[in-house]
Amino acid sequence: MKYYALYNPNAGNGDSESRARAISDMFPEEVCYFDVTKHNYTELLSGIDTNDVIIICGGDGTLNRFINETEDIEIKNEPFEKTPKKSIKRFLYK
Repeated sequence: MKYYALYNPNAGNGDSESRARAISDMFPEEVCYFDVTKHNYTELLSGIDTNDVIIICGGDGTLNRFINETEDIEIKNEPFEKTPKKSIKRFLYK
């Protein structure tokens, strides 16, 4: 299982990359990071295994972009939530 963290470097006052990278302590395996402004979702999603985990790091805009740009892409991965949102938010905004 691999973890893929998708982040928008323009989100969160421009510090979303550093906040996204902070999640590496939460997962036992290596986390691969992808700047959503530079990567193509079709290429990314075609290369991941069904057991891999996609983590969307950002706010409403980042999630909205992911949903809209993957509308015609079949995503075989199951939805996943490692910890409650409040715990993640508290961890990232310390």
